[in-house]
Amino acid sequence: MLNMAKTAGYGVLLLLLLFIFSACAENKNDDDNDIDNGEFADVGSITLLASSPELPSASTQPVTLDAIVYDTGNVLMQGVTVSFSIVDGYSGSLAVVNATTDEAGRAQALLSTPGDKSNREIQVRARAGTVSDTVSVMVTGTEITLLTAPGTATHNSTIQLEVALRDSAGAGIQGITLAAESAAENDIAEIAPTNASGRTTIAITVTNDVEDTITISGAGTAVTHTFQVTPDIFVFIAPTAADGEEWPELELDETYEVTLQWTHSGAPVAGEEINFHSARGSLLPPTATTDAEGKATVNLTATGADGAGLAKISAEHQTQQATTEVLFVATVADSMTLQADPAIIAPGEQSEIVATVRDPLNNLVKNKTVKFSLADNTSGVIDPISAITDRYGRARTTYYAGDSSSALDEAVEITAQVSDAPAVNKTVTVTVGGAPLFITLGTSNVIGEYGELSYALPYGVLVTDSAGGPVAGAKVTLSIWPTHYYKGFYTWGGSYWVPTTTAICENEDVNRDGIEDAGEDQNNSGNLTPGNVVTLSNEAGTATTVEVITGDDGFGHFDIRYFRELGHWIRVELTARAMVAGSEGKRSRYFRLPMLADDLNDSGINPPGNPSPFGESGSCFDTL
Repeated sequence: MLNMAKTAGYGVLLLLLLFIFSACAENKNDDDNDIDNGEFADVGSITLLASSPELPSASTQPVTLDAIVYDTGNVLMQGVTVSFSIVDGYSGSLAVVNATTDEAGRAQALLSTPGDKSNREIQVRARAGTVSDTVSVMVTGTEITLLTAPGTATHNSTIQLEVALRDSAGAGIQGITLAAESAAENDIAEIAPTNASGRTTIAITVTNDVEDTITISGAGTAVTHTFQVTPDIFVFIAPTAADGEEWPELELDETYEVTLQWTHSGAPVAGEEINFHSARGSLLPPTATTDAEGKATVNLTATGADGAGLAKISAEHQTQQATTEVLFVATVADSMTLQADPAIIAPGEQSEIVATVRDPLNNLVKNKTVKFSLADNTSGVIDPISAITDRYGRARTTYYAGDSSSALDEAVEITAQVSDAPAVNKTVTVTVGGAPLFITLGTSNVIGEYGELSYALPYGVLVTDSAGGPVAGAKVTLSIWPTHYYKGFYTWGGSYWVPTTTAICENEDVNRDGIEDAGEDQNNSGNLTPGNVVTLSNEAGTATTVEVITGDDGFGHFDIRYFRELGHWIRVELTARAMVAGSEGKRSRYFRLPMLADDLNDSGINPPGNPSPFGESGSCFDTL
């Protein structure tokens, strides 16, 4: 779980633009440009599509930009030169893949953001002759995370907030000087630039005896932390997280001490009974009395039956309260599943291989090294050859096919094995064959309204062969999955309602089966949050998975439908798969559901989803 909040001034507008779509798109005729119309005489219009409205700040996957050129009769045009450019005032990098339109009327470029990982808007223009179109893509994923943040402080004391600035892949961003502001006008020391891990420390001297909120901002993002000024410091001091870990990790079936310390005006508070509670596992005893150092300690144990996962621990004494979070981890590898996605690829393409490790009670196992090996006659490779399971028990590698097809009766075999439990292993096959099949997902700056309650975000899918020709009649299976839900609220920012995100929470349905497994209902709502809250729609119907058949131009069309109140508060994975003549293609895109500008530009009308339907607290462990 990550805590985030709005930034001020220009940064707010950058964040806001990510979630605002206008009701119309641009297709402009540049009559003032002195262009020879010889090649372009019959060009009637151009449409610029982005494969995703978001570009991850780590630049791990560029956004594909497709410019589709039509003549004056709305027929696709081949052989037309298209120029791509970043609109003045915006920054990004363009790599033109094909400047001349192919049989599908398409020219293509790739948008990336090397060297600048800040969250921001990038506008790109495509021009053919005297007509042009623009599209906006938001660089997203850079976050400031609070690593150490005391909830209370005493007068004239100095507290330190340790933060990390990370890109969309979780890598630290070095050399950025963050800004910090105190709502109570307490003194903030000069902040050092972030180090190689993206970390820095903010020191605040408490000179005012009132609650204070510190806003830390930079790189197009921000985080806030509120602390109370009180003579009492009531805080957990054990267990603590290891370096590089977000939470203390506690192994199942082991016993750990949980310690709270209470001081008043710097002096220990002794002889007071503290009540403890944990959302997972058992605390024995559930109460403890502070000793001469103001410390109260209880023992915490979670068994395999309690389930691995995050747990919130609380302590209280009358008006004094404190909370902390720990991660229970399973350590005994007992079984494994192994998946290849996609399982059929063309020579030179790649497939993601995911091993999931569980213990005897079906808990997901963290921190196990999984080794991958390969039996292949196509000169393919896997990289990396080993990986460590994450908190969801997953270890990943990628298979890169060689330049030849596998034999008809001899598919490529990839085996995964747990290093310290060799008997826990699985093998999956990948078939290499057929001609490459390319799938492009794209949308524009348009968002539709579906009645008073819902949006309909139009999307298109284009299927082409290795020569760039459109593939007609291809059956494309489309699916959508909410990967994250967000907590927060809106405040009026002068021109638009500005979203403030207080918590980013992963979908509780870890294995996407719709069944509540042990430890999955982290917020104790009685259901898996957020649930199937987004659907796809086309002429055949509405569901979380639909099929479209491409037309003669290789295009298929569909809508993404969702309640207005979910805009901004849900992040989705949109996936398209197609199988044509033995070749399988796949493309996925990830983005937050956008909002219509008209729902955010009236100060007198509360926007839908204010507050978030998932709550406003900074924790993923409650529904508040």
